[in-house]
Amino acid sequence: MSEFEQKLTPKLDSPAKRVNRSPYLTQRNVDYRWKILNNPDAQAELFDTHTESQMQAYEKT
Repeated sequence: MSEFEQKLTPKLDSPAKRVNRSPYLTQRNVDYRWKILNNPDAQAELFDTHTESQMQAYEKT
């Protein structure tokens, strides 16, 4: 089977879970996103303590 044919074969895996795209940072949204992404190394880099302390600036008012 050629590479082209392999790319055209149906993907029968379960679809990826959807990540909430809400612009509002609540603890619930953040926890859900990290659970879905399942990448603790990225979390340590992207969501450091300084970023976490600034979450209230992005909460829905």
